[in-house]
Amino acid sequence: MGYSGFGLQKWIFTQKARKPFSRKRGADVDNSKFNNRFSFLSGVYSKEEAINKISIRKRYNLVLAFLLVIFLFGFAFFFIKGFKKYEVTNKNSKNEIIISTQAESFLILKELGNQYFENKDFANAVIEFELAFAIKPDNEIKLKLLTCYENLCETDLSYCDKYNDLLNEN
Repeated sequence: MGYSGFGLQKWIFTQKARKPFSRKRGADVDNSKFNNRFSFLSGVYSKEEAINKISIRKRYNLVLAFLLVIFLFGFAFFFIKGFKKYEVTNKNSKNEIIISTQAESFLILKELGNQYFENKDFANAVIEFELAFAIKPDNEIKLKLLTCYENLCETDLSYCDKYNDLLNEN
């Protein structure tokens, strides 16, 4: 046969494991020593009394489980409500930041474009005015862009196309 580590007898290594928390194999449940020995501590109950005690425990456990579920749903409700409020305020603050940075960027680009325009540097003025016009379409910037395109059209024909596109734009 060989050594299997459990002993040499076949009945040792072929026996099945006992179910957890079960009584000894083949023991009679009603006549167990445990019931006879400890019946004076817990008191002997009739079947109806035992079922009543169990049903009271079940009701108590159901009530506790119900209260726990209500508490968890309430907690989740307030957590989600607070998260949504945070999400809205965060989105609003992001929008305010974007609007303020766009306004600052528009003013900076407009000033730089005006400086280039006054110095007759139309190529750099076009770059600044196009960016400012993309942020906020303004008639003053549109007129200066048209002037820059018109001056640059003499040397580069691509600016003539941009001039016509901007002129035909509503």
